[in-house]
Amino acid sequence: MMMQQQFAEMCTTALHAMGQGLHAKDVLIGALPADLSAWMEDLSLRALPPPPHPPPPGWWRQLLQAWIRRSINFLIRRRCCDALSRSPGHAGVHWHLDDRRIWWTDPMQMEPIELYYDPE
Repeated sequence: MMMQQQFAEMCTTALHAMGQGLHAKDVLIGALPADLSAWMEDLSLRALPPPPHPPPPGWWRQLLQAWIRRSINFLIRRRCCDALSRSPGHAGVHWHLDDRRIWWTDPMQMEPIELYYDPE
């Protein structure tokens, strides 16, 4: 039971660190999946104190990498199908097929759409 509580605290700490990191960069982000994964892993590992009862070697990093991979795959599946619309698929975190990046706090939400194209 004590080990399970420790792992739950590790997961909560990692999630909190990622949330704070993303919030601090909330102006405009476009990231390649591999770069985002490495950033999230580094941020999480730096936020975690050394555990008093360490898990088996590599266990925590494997769990963290699996969780990050799953999260990024979820984001990639939120494809942006129309870059010039304000459709729900373009809001929030989503994947642009053309530049193969994951985007959030989209530039279309920050400035008038007329700056990007002339509707005539």
